[in-house]
Amino acid sequence: LEFDQSYQLGKRPSALRNKAQTLRDLKRSADAYYTYEMLLKVHDAELKNYEKVDTQRAMDELKMVTGEVILGVDQADADVSVDGKQVGKSPLPPMRFNVGPHKVKVPKQGWDPLEADFTVVSSQKVTVPLHISPEVTTGHVTVKEQNAAPGVHVFVDGKDVGLAPWEGDLAPGSHLIEVRGEKLASESRPVDVPLKGKIDDNLWSIHDDNT
Repeated sequence: LEFDQSYQLGKRPSALRNKAQTLRDLKRSADAYYTYEMLLKVHDAELKNYEKVDTQRAMDELKMVTGEVILGVDQADADVSVDGKQVGKSPLPPMRFNVGPHKVKVPKQGWDPLEADFTVVSSQKVTVPLHISPEVTTGHVTVKEQNAAPGVHVFVDGKDVGLAPWEGDLAPGSHLIEVRGEKLASESRPVDVPLKGKIDDNLWSIHDDNT
């Protein structure tokens, strides 16, 4: 923080160099690499040749203990964090991380949050594909008539939703389901639909509808 504050005040390359060396000593190799990179890009005209050589040598050594990763999130404008630190919004440019295992999290409103592990290998560039799915806010239900009688319709909460066998998504909670055919009907019974769950063993028997 002190080196950052010093650099903001004076824009001296020495502050960046000291910061990069400190990060390197702390084994924050990827952060050290980016600081050295910034030193070369921003202050190239101010650096002596031997300083440029030393900086490039440090970057080459840091490449051996880091790797480049493309976090390929398939939806735009999703927050992405790695090891608990936010790294930006998708789509992201290639980024450098220390060698070893890492955990990426991709939350986005309206989409199921994603967590995934990836491993960085020395000096290698890898792509980590990250697929996020729309958030599921329903449960899935299948309704069958046990004798497979023709022309039997399924009713959910009094509404005809189609012929049996039928399957579809319903809001979580209790729903009243029955099956009916011409002069035939089943008992009407409640089904408790769980969020993101599946109910696929529903069998209804039908009988003469005397009403």
